[in-house]
Amino acid sequence: AQSVVQAVINNSENFVAQKSAQTIASAIAIANPLDGLKAIAAIKNTSGDAKAVSDLQMLEAQYELSRSEGLFVEPSSAATFAALKLVVKEDKNIEKYQNKRIVCVLTGDGLKDPASFLRVALKPPTISPLVEEFMQLYKKDFFVSKAVCFSERSEI
Repeated sequence: AQSVVQAVINNSENFVAQKSAQTIASAIAIANPLDGLKAIAAIKNTSGDAKAVSDLQMLEAQYELSRSEGLFVEPSSAATFAALKLVVKEDKNIEKYQNKRIVCVLTGDGLKDPASFLRVALKPPTISPLVEEFMQLYKKDFFVSKAVCFSERSEI
């Protein structure tokens, strides 16, 4: 939840509830998290960290986890991996993570919240249950690994 991330960034033990939470990750789209204080305390007690990531970063992380690790997780779970990728890419104080155990919790299955992924996924062609139609796609390398492109809707 963004309010928890903001509290950690501000080094605060309390959070300020938001009016609304806008994200595709339904499990963390919480303006006023019920266990927000416990989350902040757990982060501080474990010398943890919290990062904000965009919907696009979550979708990219979700795709990478499914493609490279065989893990289809929901966007809120992919947020942890997206945050780790963000730290590796942008954190100027990356040394503080050396020789530390980093845990990315990936508990939410992608089938729990498929709507977010289905909104951005390309619909495959519908074919008749005929071997000939399948073979046409097969011979055109339709089933060979496809490149995936993620972008913000406003950029399309």
